[in-house]
Parts: sequence; structure tokens; C-alpha cells
Amino acid sequence: MNPSSPTSLGELLTIILTSATVSGIITVVLQALITARQAHRYAKELEEVKARLSTITTLQNAILIRKLSEYPALAEQVYDSRKIAQELVGDSRNQELYQKLVDRIKEIRVSFSRFRLDLERDGLVTDVHRFKTLIENFALRIGQLPAQKSKEVEDIQPELAELFKPIDDSTEKR
Repeated sequence: MNPSSPTSLGELLTIILTSATVSGIITVVLQALITARQAHRYAKELEEVKARLSTITTLQNAILIRKLSEYPALAEQVYDSRKIAQELVGDSRNQELYQKLVDRIKEIRVSFSRFRLDLERDGLVTDVHRFKTLIENFALRIGQLPAQKSKEVEDIQPELAELFKPIDDSTEKR
């Protein structure tokens, strides 16, 4: 008989059981290590996603707060300038009204520049820019009128009414 070969069936079974047990233990340990490593990786990825989401949420909140504080001012500037332009259609020589319109246009320009990206993101940049251009052209025409009463000033009302119509149309509620 070979000294390294099992001598009995009992020894053979013991060797088989020992090998199976060691194999099972190694499998369980490796599974636990792999599972722990995956869990750690997923936990790390989850934390990174949470951090990005928190940053995005904070940024979106800041944008929303800015819009809520600034959009009403821009809307007021637009509607005030529209109202002043409407008054100027009937009283084109009123220098006080004209100066108020010029001041409002300056405010609109500043607001438009400051919030252009927000306006673009919200799909409003074209409408606000169109209004700004229309009101600037209206003010430019008023500014070209002579200060004293003349035939040109008297005949200008239909032209001003025509210039005002797209201004009025652009501020209609949608």
C-alpha cells in the first residue's frame, strides 16, 4: 500500500469533508469580501450623487430666489414704460413723461443685461428684447420731435399710435 493513500473509507470521507468544508468557508469569506467591497463602492457613489444633487438643488434654489426677487421689478419696468408710452401718444411734447420713459428704458436695459441668461433659460429673452427694441424706437421718435408746437408735432399722433400698437400687443397677457 502507498503510504500517502488513504487506508480506509473513513479517512477518505474525512479528507473529502475537510476539503468541502474548507472550500465552503473560502467561498463564504470571498463572497463576504466581494459583497462588502461592492457595498462600499456603492455607498461611496451614493454619497457622490447626493453631494451633486445637493449642489444642484442649492443652485436651483438660488436661481429661483433671484427670479422671484428680480422678475417682478422687470415686469413693473415693462408695464410702466408701456403706460408712459401710451400717455405720450396723446401728449408727445410732455418732457417730464418723456424723461420718465427714458429712465425706465435704462432700467429695462440694465435688467435685461443682468438677467439675460435667466430670460433665455425661461424662453423670455426674445419677448423682452422685442419689447425693449420697440420701446426704444418709440422713445427715439419722440426725442426727434421739436419742443415747440409745430405742424410736425400735431401730425405725429397717428405715427405714434402706430408705433405704440406693437408695444401694446407685446404686453398682452398670454
